[in-house]
Amino acid sequence: MLYILKSLLALFIPLATSIGVDIDGIIDFGPKWNFKYNVQAEKLQHDFQMKSHNATRSNIVSVEEVAITTRANVPVTQMNENPFEKAQMFNKPHTVRDDKQINEFALHVYKQSLKVFDLIKKKVDPNVRDKVDFIARSYDEKFRNFVEDTLDQTIKTRLGTQKVVLNTIDTSNRLMRRLVNFLIGELNKEGVLRNQMNVANVLEKEVNREMALEYRHICAKFGICRTVNGFNNFMVDIFTILLKGDDKNIKQGSDAITEILKVQDFSKIMGKGTQEKFRQKIGEAEKWDTKMTRAMFMIMKNLFALKNQPLKVMMHGTEHIESTVVLLEIIDEFDKVLPPNEENLLEWNDITNSLNQWQEGKRDDVLEIIQSVIGHIKNNGIESMNEKTLENMKDKFNLLFG
Repeated sequence: MLYILKSLLALFIPLATSIGVDIDGIIDFGPKWNFKYNVQAEKLQHDFQMKSHNATRSNIVSVEEVAITTRANVPVTQMNENPFEKAQMFNKPHTVRDDKQINEFALHVYKQSLKVFDLIKKKVDPNVRDKVDFIARSYDEKFRNFVEDTLDQTIKTRLGTQKVVLNTIDTSNRLMRRLVNFLIGELNKEGVLRNQMNVANVLEKEVNREMALEYRHICAKFGICRTVNGFNNFMVDIFTILLKGDDKNIKQGSDAITEILKVQDFSKIMGKGTQEKFRQKIGEAEKWDTKMTRAMFMIMKNLFALKNQPLKVMMHGTEHIESTVVLLEIIDEFDKVLPPNEENLLEWNDITNSLNQWQEGKRDDVLEIIQSVIGHIKNNGIESMNEKTLENMKDKFNLLFG
């Protein structure tokens, strides 16, 4: 366990603050995909005012500055046919630049996202359309730069293609949401939303619809079938809530996890010897101090939250990266069998609400709450796996603990 902890510390701690949550400051999509988008609110506000107050000036936006130049009633999807470089796909380690399927997919996401802005323009007041143009141009520039920055990244691992594809969707979605949220904020400041209460709902619905469409698209094209707000998000919520606590609650939460894990029967996904070693490692984790435990909670949170980010290799050899790849594959299997259906969503909501109440001091049954988490993973997840998947899981856990 300590070996895995050290590996994960080296791999994931640099990613802990790589994705912000606000429009202010730098949006950073990770050290391996090292492109940072400057979207400081002050600059956006200045540009916004220039666009709004000087819309007729030809020197506000030039062809050299962006790939598309639009007006309030002109579609934003007028663009070059092939803005991203394409090449042939190889069945061996290769760069994103040389992967035809991924390049075509990035182009598809780009075009579909610009269509979202067209749809938004049709549904909002004409006085707002120039502002939609502004965020459309911002998206155009930033997503192009993101794609350009990924072209020389190498796909090496078994999860390589999946990670790039899902990360492309995640990146596009984050950009759209942040730009749309900024637009809503600006409209609210100007008092526009008071007269158009449906504008914010229209914007959010179109962004959500686009992301859902892309998930269906990659299921059909790549066989990568995932949904929004699934099991990974649930686990991110669990570790986020645990990390809110002081040292006392960190200790109580950790004790609850180790107490339950060391007596669980995981024979369906672990061989006898593997399960014995797993329990030994859990016993070692019981001796960790609060600082080490908090670090592990942070690592686990990022492992779920950033699982689609490219891996950053920081040491020689392949053993560390191999362990992390295996962990990501295990997480991926649980994500497949625990979809965000009505039953799971209700249970996830109940569990996170209970954990929040414990963290706030409104209840003291953290052991029972963690038992609900583990029980849910076993009963709804492991029990849903077919025989082939269960055998593969045994092999993966054996690689980690065998």
